[in-house]
Amino acid sequence: MKERIGEIVGLDLRKSYSAIYLLRNRALAREYFDLMGVMVKIVDLNRKVIFANKKCCQVLECQERDIIGKEWTESFVPKRLRSKLVQYFHELISGQIKPIEFHINPVLTARRDERIIGWHNTLLRDEIGSIKAVLSSGIDLTAGKRAERRLRRYAKRLKNLQHFHRAILTARSPQVIAEAALESIGGLIPAFLGTVVEFDFERERAEVLSASFGRKNQMEAAFTMSLHDSESIKKLKTAEVISFKRHQSSAELPLIKDFFKSVGLDTYIRVPLLVKDDLIGAFYLSSMLLSELGDEQIEIASEFANSMAIGIHNIKLFQSVVKQREQIRFMAKRLQEVEEKQRLGLGRELHDQVGQRLTALSINLNLIGSLLPEVYRKKILPRIDDSIKLVEETAKHIREVMCELRPPVLDDYGLAAALSWFSEKFSERTGLKVTTQVKEIEPRLPVSLEIVLLRIAQEALNNVAKHAEAEHVEILLENSPDQVILSIIDDGVGFDSRNLHTPKRMEGWGLITMRERAAAVGAEFVVKSEIGKGTEVTVLMTRKGKNQ
Repeated sequence: MKERIGEIVGLDLRKSYSAIYLLRNRALAREYFDLMGVMVKIVDLNRKVIFANKKCCQVLECQERDIIGKEWTESFVPKRLRSKLVQYFHELISGQIKPIEFHINPVLTARRDERIIGWHNTLLRDEIGSIKAVLSSGIDLTAGKRAERRLRRYAKRLKNLQHFHRAILTARSPQVIAEAALESIGGLIPAFLGTVVEFDFERERAEVLSASFGRKNQMEAAFTMSLHDSESIKKLKTAEVISFKRHQSSAELPLIKDFFKSVGLDTYIRVPLLVKDDLIGAFYLSSMLLSELGDEQIEIASEFANSMAIGIHNIKLFQSVVKQREQIRFMAKRLQEVEEKQRLGLGRELHDQVGQRLTALSINLNLIGSLLPEVYRKKILPRIDDSIKLVEETAKHIREVMCELRPPVLDDYGLAAALSWFSEKFSERTGLKVTTQVKEIEPRLPVSLEIVLLRIAQEALNNVAKHAEAEHVEILLENSPDQVILSIIDDGVGFDSRNLHTPKRMEGWGLITMRERAAAVGAEFVVKSEIGKGTEVTVLMTRKGKNQ
């Protein structure tokens, strides 16, 4: 084939044969090359096209007459590559370089669209070996290259989306989610500009969560806009992707349009942030390089908007739960303070009023007994003695109740002494063996915190008596400059603490009470237990911060 083309070109250039013979040979060459499924062109030493087969005409979207005689680089090569290809051509025909086996260069069609072509070049020589022309055969790689580019872009979309999803998992505010979304999208849309806005239809306002405009401007996080216009609210609630083209008027959020115009843009799209059927915000975006945002950009924005909406909604739910939990804990702390205040008041009342009256009653009974005439003593004195004994037992019981309400030993000697006193009383009452290893806390904790630890110890011991079927309980109190640790350990039947928070096995009221008492003062509450191996309840109270 190469020799045949050389013969044709040589004849054409030397004009040594008749025109009829030349045309007959060209016709044979065209018939041969038109059967091939690749582009074939021949250019002379001036880069003018002297031959183009049917496939070449199809790819260039031209008739043969529109190609033959045209300077190839000026007519069919993108402007950005012309000087480079002209230099390559001169070096090739001058013999400075050998033809590259296979290289890829784009060509321009009649409609000025670019097609990606893989070329193979062959030098055509005359009978004495002089280079007369260059034959190029090319394969249209446009579809494959476009598919490859789409695949790379889609892989990058997935990578950025996965990165964004990881950011959502660690985010603790809607602003962080919005910032992560804008950062990830910025790597997918050239010269991307955008902003994420949260809607509050009840308060008729919109708040900017994050914005990416490439420079400092008034579109910043926490910037708010009014939604008082009923028409604006109505348009926003349509909850659909809307493209705002050039010169198209939009009254839904005029400030958004003004912001895009401030950076020289008047085309942008709005993608709703939807959670089920609830519209919670919108994502506005545009590009400094793209005059129109197409389907691919809308798909990217929609993918991120869906994830963004769910992430922001979950953060709001989490924040609501945390707020409610903090409120509950604050209320629990206040209830504990009120409870301790009432216990203290009741103890004082029993001591000052009931105790004194019982003492007076005992004195009066003794006095009455001593004043009785001898004739009545045998009959009445046993009754008086019995009454005095009842008064003394009542007074003793009231003193025990007073100690339960607020042990004086706690105020006078501290937590370690109070734990030792209570464990002794508990052992006497229940028959359980209780040992204590408690160290005096220096410096002492505030009385309010000591009361919390004492109440937790009391509740833990009561739980042991009710449920543990234990024979021995140990109370440990340790402290350091930074932390106080209280532990109550029993050798009872235990339970599977791994299932403590499952729906089928919820905490009992005792554990809940202890846990909330600890949480109310910022302490950590830990329960460790195994079936048949007893239970350990531990409270870790930090001296610094919330506890103080």
